[in-house]
Amino acid sequence: MERLVRSQKLRLSLASAIIAIGIWSFLPYLTHRVATSAYVNAVAPNRGHLVHLEQQLAVASSQIILGRAQLGEVCNAEKALTVRLQIYRKAALEGLKGSIQVAKSLWIGCLAE
Repeated sequence: MERLVRSQKLRLSLASAIIAIGIWSFLPYLTHRVATSAYVNAVAPNRGHLVHLEQQLAVASSQIILGRAQLGEVCNAEKALTVRLQIYRKAALEGLKGSIQVAKSLWIGCLAE
């Protein structure tokens, strides 16, 4: 048995048989019309998936453009709000200064009486 396993002729014959079976099993796929139509049918769903991905890209691109436009509007609104806040702050401080002056005048008047 050991002599049979170590036989180079037997190993070469077995390897050749395995290679021949492999070639024989794939030969119809390579030589017949079915092979080309199977390849086309395999590629067609991928094209549909590609079209779907292209549509998703178009939607995402339009959302990015819309988002950038909205971000610009928010930045402009923030600038306007900052200006309004500074005006309000200045007016509030002036009002407080006036109130302080009135309170001081009244206090001085009360002390004088």
